[in-house]
Amino acid sequence: MAIAAISHAPKAEDFTALSAHQEQTPTTFFASKPVLHFHTSQPASLRIRLEDLNAQADFKSLAGDNATQDGDNTTIPNIDVWVTSSSLLLYSPSTTQGLSLPYPHITVHALSGSSVLLELSLSDPHAASSENDDFQHLTLHITPVSSTAPDQSAEALYRAIGDCQELNPDPQEEDEGGMTGEGGWITSENMGNFVGEGGEFRVPEGVTAYGDEEDEEGGMEALGPGAGRTRGLDEVDGGGDEEDEGGEGRKWVRTANEDGANGVEHATNGTGSTK
Repeated sequence: MAIAAISHAPKAEDFTALSAHQEQTPTTFFASKPVLHFHTSQPASLRIRLEDLNAQADFKSLAGDNATQDGDNTTIPNIDVWVTSSSLLLYSPSTTQGLSLPYPHITVHALSGSSVLLELSLSDPHAASSENDDFQHLTLHITPVSSTAPDQSAEALYRAIGDCQELNPDPQEEDEGGMTGEGGWITSENMGNFVGEGGEFRVPEGVTAYGDEEDEEGGMEALGPGAGRTRGLDEVDGGGDEEDEGGEGRKWVRTANEDGANGVEHATNGTGSTK
């Protein structure tokens, strides 16, 4: 999914409140609205490098005539921020334009003072690489309006984005692990494959193992050399005698001497006699 422009204002009724979502049972997750994890009660501001703003028409549409310049940076005021389980939405009521940012395109998010810093990949996540000259990215700062409410702080915004990123892992990483959902990634998009109509967990058809349980040929990995065999003390010490013709190897046991002060070792030949 690519970064997309939106021309309609998001509304609270478009989403399921996080508190309501947490009260639902698994059978009511399917075909439900995206879950709203964070929404600015007052518009936030965006800060972006002027060079990046001029190069990206979608982001420039957010600015309109309200942007202010500060050296190499541009600040765009009056931005509504919606952190949902499906994407991060930025919408400008002033220009009636907005953007939908898929979480796999957010390569870095961090707290930066009273702002949340985002590094966005503008390239196709499947095609972009460190050796690809077409790789493009930009850095964006989102600053909520100063508020004493904990749920409107930069920290709250940062946590909400992090939670939603975990719900939307990079599809490329999923492909490397095999089938969607394999290796522990169960998201809102594939949950129907793993939960039955009664809310019970079930394994999808065709999935026989998870993570790295299978080897490259599809079978279970073989145990390493010596697995399941108990070594004698003579092997542990790196010496000792070879097994005799009867197959009875020397066995070592530790016992206590009569006064119990020190342990002494006795070798047994398997017949009960010691030496």
